Amino acid sequence: DVLGELANGTYNWHPQEKDRKSGSFTGTLENGTVTALLTYTAEGITAKEEVLFKLETGGLRVGTGQLVQSEGVWLFKDKSQVSYGNPLREVPCK
Repeated sequence: DVLGELANGTYNWHPQEKDRKSGSFTGTLENGTVTALLTYTAEGITAKEEVLFKLETGGLRVGTGQLVQSEGVWLFKDKSQVSYGNPLREVPCK
């Protein structure tokens, strides 16, 4: 959900094989990019990670890049080096 400059929601990353993540994020929207803190559970472990999402007409693109851990939170080492994948289509909730 986006309300003004605030963004929050659920994040479920379920690739076919492994490395599933499920959690929630809270952050801000600026110039079409959401910068947020994701609190998630993966393989029984709870963690916190910075996430970047680009909002575009064709969907949402997830930012990827090198992460470093700082005070128990995974953060992008250099946001200028983040790359964005193909747009993800919106799907209805089940």
